[in-house]
Amino acid sequence: MLFDPKLNSQFISYCLVGAVITVGGLLTSLLLIWLGMSIYVANLLVYLIGCVVSYVLNSKLTFKKNYSRKRALKFFISIGVAYIINVLLIYLTLFYQPGAKYIAQIIGNVFYTLLVFSMNKFWVMK
Repeated sequence: MLFDPKLNSQFISYCLVGAVITVGGLLTSLLLIWLGMSIYVANLLVYLIGCVVSYVLNSKLTFKKNYSRKRALKFFISIGVAYIINVLLIYLTLFYQPGAKYIAQIIGNVFYTLLVFSMNKFWVMK
């Protein structure tokens, strides 16, 4: 990867798109939680919006792919799988540390981001 300019550019673009979506989503979800919304509802709302934005931006900017039903379906399947894992991590964190809702959100978000990147790179956008 270090010597492949196209791959490096793609990786940097993915990270930038992901960073904007992740930070925006994390801040939005933390704000919604602070305003009294359930952590699970906040998570779902932020991810529904974030996954659409992510598909659009990563298709066009990162992977230079046209939109397709097949690719969109695979993308949303990967988002669903990652979301389930995210919720499980939040649940487990809160099970062992009931007052750690902000930490739980951050842990879930980190794993979600890493998992979605891997699935996009090696399955969805191939």
